[in-house]
Amino acid sequence: MIKSVGIGRETMRFNHLHTDDLPNIDMSIKKCINSGQWFLFKAPSEAGDAVYMLKVDNTLYSLDQFGSPLSEVTIASDSIMDELFYFDDIDSPKSLSNQLTA
Repeated sequence: MIKSVGIGRETMRFNHLHTDDLPNIDMSIKKCINSGQWFLFKAPSEAGDAVYMLKVDNTLYSLDQFGSPLSEVTIASDSIMDELFYFDDIDSPKSLSNQLTA
């Protein structure tokens, strides 16, 4: 399921996965993603083999299609996250604003 929310002139897309879609991501990490503490988003096309990116504070982890880490990068500025992923079968905040804070 995909939900889109307008933010100024940009549109943020929320995609929903099942926990089994990314079997190599630990359940505790999936809960941090669903609670809005960490962010899972679509990897940019120039990210090579990466399918997803996981943002944890100022660190980005590139992940393959199963959620296995490929590389780690420390970032100085905010990365562009226009398509976030959440897990349907894990509890998440009811407020959409919790999902938009970085």
